[in-house]
Amino acid sequence: MTVGPSMANLVRFYGHRTAFALSVSPNPLSRNPSYEPIDNPDRELRNGDLQYVVWDAFSATRAPFFGDRLMRYVHKYNGVAVHTETVEVAGADGRTTPKPVIIIYEVRP
Repeated sequence: MTVGPSMANLVRFYGHRTAFALSVSPNPLSRNPSYEPIDNPDRELRNGDLQYVVWDAFSATRAPFFGDRLMRYVHKYNGVAVHTETVEVAGADGRTTPKPVIIIYEVRP
C-alpha cells in the first residue's frame, strides 16, 4: 500500500508486485481506470492481505491527509521500517544530513 499512485506504479513496475494507493478514489467516475483503489485498507491490513506499506516524501507532501492516514496504519499495525532511501540535505550551517524520502514498512495484523 502506498500514499499515491506514483509510488504504486514504481512498486508495480520495478518490484513486480501488486500495489494499491490510498489516494485513489473507489468511485470509477472519479479516477484513472488504470489505478486500482483499496476499498477497505483497514480490513486488508487486518486480514494480512497487505504486508508492506510504502511512505514517500513526494506523495505525502502533495496529499498530507493520505500521508498521515498511511502513517496511522503503520503505527496501528506495528510497522517496522525494513528499507529507507535518503538524500543528503544541506542545513543552514552548510553541513549535510540524510533526509528520508522513501520508507518501506513491514506491517502485521
